[in-house]
Amino acid sequence: MVERSKLDSEARRKEKQAQRDADAQALANGEITQSDLAKRNGLFTAARIVRFKVNYKRG
Repeated sequence: MVERSKLDSEARRKEKQAQRDADAQALANGEITQSDLAKRNGLFTAARIVRFKVNYKRG
């Protein structure tokens, strides 16, 4: 039987917090813009809302 490694949630929480702190520091120092930070963390940014018109032709 293959031994599975356990997820260490406390270590992961600390890792994520350290990254947030580093991002906040880089933002405060002007090393990165809010826009660049949003692009880097793209998975967690809001989707852009786009309007468009749909034309339907019969026949």
